[in-house]
Amino acid sequence: MLEIRLIVDSAATEVFGTKCCNLRFPDANLELHVTNRGEESVVVQSHLDLEGDHGTKRIVSLFPGGEQRIEPGRTMAFYCYVDEELWQRSQSLVLEDERGGRHRASIGESGCGD
Repeated sequence: MLEIRLIVDSAATEVFGTKCCNLRFPDANLELHVTNRGEESVVVQSHLDLEGDHGTKRIVSLFPGGEQRIEPGRTMAFYCYVDEELWQRSQSLVLEDERGGRHRASIGESGCGD
C-alpha cells in the first residue's frame, strides 16, 4: 500500500537548482512524497492520473522518470508540473504500479492532498 502526500508549489525545485548539480525544474509545481506502507517492494510508473469533472487526465512528466522501486518503509519524492486549472477541477490523483495497482490520494479543497 502506498501513502501519497501532495505538496503544491513546493520550494524543492529551487533547492535542486542551487544545491544539486544544477538540475532545473522551472515549471515543477507539485511534489509527491510516496511512502510504501506495505511489506513488499512496489515499482511505481513515471506517470500519474488526475481524476475529476474533466474525466481522467494523464500527466507523463514525473521526475525521476522511468520505473522507481520503493522498498517497504521508504519514502520517495517525485516532481512534476500540473496546470492550475486542471488541478482545481481534480478530486483525486492516482499513481500506478507495475502490477496495475492504483494508489489514490484525494485532493482537498485547499488544493493539497488529504
